[in-house]
Amino acid sequence: IATGIGFGINVLAEQLPEFLRRYPDVEITLELAGHPADLVAKSIDVAVRLGPLSDSSMVAVRLGAMDRYLCAAPVYLKRRGEPRSPDDISGHDTIEMPAGDGRPRQWRFTRQDETVVVDLHPRICVNEALTIYRLVSNGAGLGMISDYLCASAIKAGRLIRLFPEWTAPPVEVSIVFPSKREIAPTVRAFVDFMTEIGLRDMLWKKHV
Repeated sequence: IATGIGFGINVLAEQLPEFLRRYPDVEITLELAGHPADLVAKSIDVAVRLGPLSDSSMVAVRLGAMDRYLCAAPVYLKRRGEPRSPDDISGHDTIEMPAGDGRPRQWRFTRQDETVVVDLHPRICVNEALTIYRLVSNGAGLGMISDYLCASAIKAGRLIRLFPEWTAPPVEVSIVFPSKREIAPTVRAFVDFMTEIGLRDMLWKKHV
């Protein structure tokens, strides 16, 4: 099973013990990386992918979507002041992943029928979501963080969700596997297990 580092640590590590209890003869190799793995080249059976899917040769099963929140640490806001709307972001340090096409990243915010797009010039670019969470938590700047990473920190006051009246587009979460390969019973069992639990239960198991 291949997936991102943050999702593997914070979600799959919570769910796989139950999967193994149900299927005592199954053995798992879990590969975590900051970029999508090539399933065919590396002979990986199945992956959990976050974001849009570009490889049409894969079969995809949608699990749902994760909300994302713009966050900052109290220590950063004390030092730099708190932005009150998307228009204030340009005056702050931002942390984001590098764009795959080389273009500047954008953050899109919606409030009722109003949409604001912010062009970013990140002070820190990093290709892994869990590291963004850590950087934001330690006061390096503003970052867009998925709810499964930041929900408990927001509740505890370790992170501040900025202008919550504005929402960012959610991130799609899908299970993918090669379409030309016969689906192994273990892969089918894993897909059924993940869809049975449901994404919301996976993400909020530790936070409610």
